[in-house]
Formats: sequence, C-alpha cells, structure tokens
Amino acid sequence: MSVAFPTLKAGLFTRSTVLLIALGGAFVLFNLVVLRTRQGLGHSRIFRDSWFLQSITFPVLGIPVALLTDSPTLVAVCWYLALTLSTLYAMTKKMHHERAVSQISSRRIVATSLAAHAGSVGQQILFRGDVVVLGFLVSASSVGIYSIAMPIAGLIWVFSEALSLLAFDTGTRRESSLDRQRNRRNLVATNFKYGGLGAVLIAAGSWFLIPVFLPQYVDAIPLILILLPGVLIQGWARIGLSSILTTGSVGAPITIGALSALLSTLYIPFVVLWGVIGAAAASTLIYVLQTLVVAAVTRYVSKHL
Repeated sequence: MSVAFPTLKAGLFTRSTVLLIALGGAFVLFNLVVLRTRQGLGHSRIFRDSWFLQSITFPVLGIPVALLTDSPTLVAVCWYLALTLSTLYAMTKKMHHERAVSQISSRRIVATSLAAHAGSVGQQILFRGDVVVLGFLVSASSVGIYSIAMPIAGLIWVFSEALSLLAFDTGTRRESSLDRQRNRRNLVATNFKYGGLGAVLIAAGSWFLIPVFLPQYVDAIPLILILLPGVLIQGWARIGLSSILTTGSVGAPITIGALSALLSTLYIPFVVLWGVIGAAAASTLIYVLQTLVVAAVTRYVSKHL
C-alpha cells in the first residue's frame, strides 16, 4: 500500500491494520473455495459473474478511497466488501438452465471441485511467488518498484481472464474434443491479437507516461518491458486451464497446479543473481514454461477423452 501511495507513512500500519489484512487473506481462501466449487460443479455463469463482481467492486471503491483518505484500513475494508459481495453471490445464486446438482454424485462433486482448486492454487503461487522471494532478498524500495511494474504489465490479463471465463462458459463435458479444440484455438488467436495490441499500448504508455506522472517509478519501465511478453503468452495458459476444466478431468488440473507451483521455485536463483531484473526475467520464463505445460496436458487430455 505504501508503495502505491508514497504519502502513506509506515507507522500507519498498526497491529490492527495488519490483523485486518491477515483476516482478509484468510477470507480470500474461503472465497476461492466457494467460487472454485461453483466452477468445478460446472456452474459457469455463477462463477463468471461472481468473479466479475469482485474484480469490479474493489477498484471502483478502493481507488477513490485510497486517493481521498490515504488510509490502508479503509482500502482493506473495500477489499472485504468486494470479497463479501462475491462470496455471497456465489453462495446464494440459484441456477437457471444449468445442470441440476442432484444429477452429480457427491464424490464427483468433491473430486472436480478439489481439482479446480488445485489448478487455481498452483497458478496463484506462480503469480505471487516473485514478490514473496523479492521480499526476502532485495530492498523494500526494489520490491516497491517491482510491485508497480507487475500490475501494469498484468493489465493484459483483464482481457485474457475474460476469454478464459468464456472458454469455461461455452465448454461442456458433452462437447466433442474437436469442438473444444476449435473453440480454444479461436480464443487463443483472439487473445494474441488483442492482447498483443494491448501490450504495445502498455509499453508505449509506460515509456511516455510514467516519467510524467510517476517519475519516482521510472525504474519500473524496463521491468514492464521484460514482463509483457510472458504476460501475453500466459494468457494461453489461462484459456487452456479453463478449457480443461470443462472436460471434467480430475488429474489434469492437479498436474497443472503442482507443476505451476514447482516452476515458481525458479524465482529464487534469478532473484539471487539479478535482483528485480531477475524476477522480471524469471516471470516471463516461468509464464512461458507454464504455458507449455498447459499445452502438453491439454493435448494429452484431448487424445484420451
């Protein structure tokens, strides 16, 4: 928080504030269980809408509150509210025109839900591992610079995530392997077409706008340029994982989650050797490798359906 808003003082992070954020982290886990269970059950529209509600509520409330109050506590409250709305929606929303839960065995529900969780958790570890490793090995100012670069480069993921939700929403277990492959190829092509354009705009915007509006973060510019190719390519993995979940496979998402978590260990040697530049380079490399993992698993699943 103090990185994004330099006017905040370190002393504002009181014990109660840290506790509030820690409880929020626990709430995130509960939120993921609820949303991924819906996803694992095949309730795609409910999962999509819950995720969208959370993604919109926090920035709409949190950014104005942060700019007007400089209060990390109030921003954390906005975070709580976004999680609460998303979780309640996913828990209470009734299905319309979706498969009835009664048609699915309890054992199958648990298996597919846990598989969805495993794939998601492994991917999230991969996304967050860089900042954790940096926190142990480099200065706070370097972590701050990186923490600005990563979200800017990650703006491409807004579009990729929308496509991944579309892959999940349009796919069904009754769909043929050829249809699923065709849909996935179309979504991947769209991701690279518009994501590539977004990457160019982000790179140009960062190059020209950061020195003007955030001059204290000009060192983030090379990091953004290093991160962008990997972020763009990783959009394929998001679409591929959602496509795999529509097949009902249990082993495939678990494999992807485990290998994604394992790949995150590559951050350590890169950061030790090259600091924040190493973290950015490792991120791009890891995103590419994870995409290859998803591609290989997807190909295997398609052949054995």
